[in-house]
Amino acid sequence: MFNTEKKSRLTIGIPCFNFLEGLKNILEVICKDDIGLEVIVGDDSTDDEIEKYIYSMTFPRNIRFIYLCSKYKRTSHVSNWNRIIDSSTGDYLLIMHHDDKPASQRFVEEILEILDREPDVCFLEPVTLVNNKLRSIYPEYLRRFYALYGLPNRVFDLNFAGPPSIFICRREAYLKYDERLMILVDTEQMSRVLRKPNLFCVFAKTKIITSTKLAGQVTNKYKANGDYYNRIRLERKIMNAAENRSDMLKRIEWEIILTFVSLHVRLKRFIENITS
Repeated sequence: MFNTEKKSRLTIGIPCFNFLEGLKNILEVICKDDIGLEVIVGDDSTDDEIEKYIYSMTFPRNIRFIYLCSKYKRTSHVSNWNRIIDSSTGDYLLIMHHDDKPASQRFVEEILEILDREPDVCFLEPVTLVNNKLRSIYPEYLRRFYALYGLPNRVFDLNFAGPPSIFICRREAYLKYDERLMILVDTEQMSRVLRKPNLFCVFAKTKIITSTKLAGQVTNKYKANGDYYNRIRLERKIMNAAENRSDMLKRIEWEIILTFVSLHVRLKRFIENITS
């Protein structure tokens, strides 16, 4: 049923937790007869709904499909992501979470065309769906700031890059996530990747539809039980301890830039809300 032999240009990893509908939304776009691709589903659900669905599927022969099921041995969501990284063999890796989805039916084709330029890192464009219309979350120049400066340890509340699903990286440069972290984990991982010297970054117009209001999201769980800011403080201490002090001046410069950018974006959103 699963073709696991082909070497692929691109790996799309999909971490899943009790959200079959989200997985279906992604697979129906990316699994096509005429596109070679590696697809890895990392399932750490508490039920077998996704497992039954996967084993009922027949995938195109040019799709190298891998199913990782860890529901019988409970792991953190971060370790599930790292299992996907360890299992990936494509030249490039994109981890697309189950609550995000491609905005275009040509999603994979557009990415493969971009990868022909041989970038080290590619940023996609995050959008959200408002009144059945796609609305850009953050302008491209903010992602360019990320690529230029790397990410500081206190950027999460001002995260202008977007979700992990916008981030494509060469497999050999794609660093594993820090399993001590729960909320800042994706931001910190991108930070370490972007601090590597001489990276060739491209900024694509290919769009990812993302949601920030699903009840099952880790950030929203911490906010619901009132432990969000305590967890943020703990994770910043972990990141501070691991960070090189020689980067201090760069972080201060980046924090100043983000303060002004934050005011700009929030003012723009305020104007959009009162005029829409």
